[in-house]
Amino acid sequence: MLPYWLLFAITSLPAALVRGDVRDRNTRWGAVLLAILVTLMIGLRYQVGGDWYSYIDIFDEAQYIPFSELLLTRADAGFELLNKIVIWVGLDIWAVNLVCAALFTWGLFRFCFKLPNPWLAIAVAAPYLITVVAMGYTRQGVAIGLVMLGMAAVSERSFVRFAFWTLLAASFHKSAMIMLPVVALSYGQNRLLVITAGAIFTVLGYYLFVANLIGLMAANYSDYESQGAAVRLVMNAVPAVLFFLIRKRLPIDASERAMWRNLALLALASAILVFQVQSTTALDRLGLYLIPLQLFVFSWIPSVFSEKGEPDRKLAVLVIAYSAAVLFVWLNYASHAQFWLPYKLYPFFGEG
Repeated sequence: MLPYWLLFAITSLPAALVRGDVRDRNTRWGAVLLAILVTLMIGLRYQVGGDWYSYIDIFDEAQYIPFSELLLTRADAGFELLNKIVIWVGLDIWAVNLVCAALFTWGLFRFCFKLPNPWLAIAVAAPYLITVVAMGYTRQGVAIGLVMLGMAAVSERSFVRFAFWTLLAASFHKSAMIMLPVVALSYGQNRLLVITAGAIFTVLGYYLFVANLIGLMAANYSDYESQGAAVRLVMNAVPAVLFFLIRKRLPIDASERAMWRNLALLALASAILVFQVQSTTALDRLGLYLIPLQLFVFSWIPSVFSEKGEPDRKLAVLVIAYSAAVLFVWLNYASHAQFWLPYKLYPFFGEG
């Protein structure tokens, strides 16, 4: 467990001690060094994550799949293409993981450094988004990282870039397509144009990544229940409630505010539905795309609830303590945590 706690400690210290001015050169270099550390810890893990051997099977199978079949008929073609390229250059699964880790970390840090307290947002991401999702669900981890790049583009008022990153995310995991209509409905200005573009991108993405897989997805998800899904979805509902309490005090534009409103509504609906439906796996997987809501809301807490006109470090410490509790509970009580323990690292434990 020690490596995970060390990672959390390293991400938490800046959140508690540094104001996080992205214009400061030292802050930028600190962010770069932390991003490299996160990338290496995710990318060079060995036999870590519940789906480790499933990804080994995908990697082994990729060498026998023709490029034409891979691009036109395979699920998650972007991920399989990456596997094919890695095999072609003579590298192993660690190279796939490292590239995926770099994409995820790029999206995470780009997204977080658009927030008022980027260090706190990264600390909030460490216990679950980094440790569990990025180290365990490689394809969806990349997809979430790319979607976060798109969310950063929304804060810059660019729906086209959001659509591009989301379509690329869907090539790694088709579930990312759910984000296109959610964000398209967030734009108040040029609503007709954006919704039309969103519909076109959604239909395009559907036929490219989803249509031929609907039956398989239904078969995979209809009868399964994810253990702990209710807890994870409630974790999204908490910042959703907080968002509605503070939304009028956030200095963000109308489109970005509407996007977070839509995601907060989805988080609340998911937390309710998880107690009503038999199959929770689909809700659980889609709920992963709502995790950025946690980063967004909790990064604003020290500023919004401060009475001194500047971020309250005590509130930041409370958020860090909450995140530490999440990591403690998951490592000690989650039914699948055994697949993350012990943490092992290439090349010390890797074969070949």
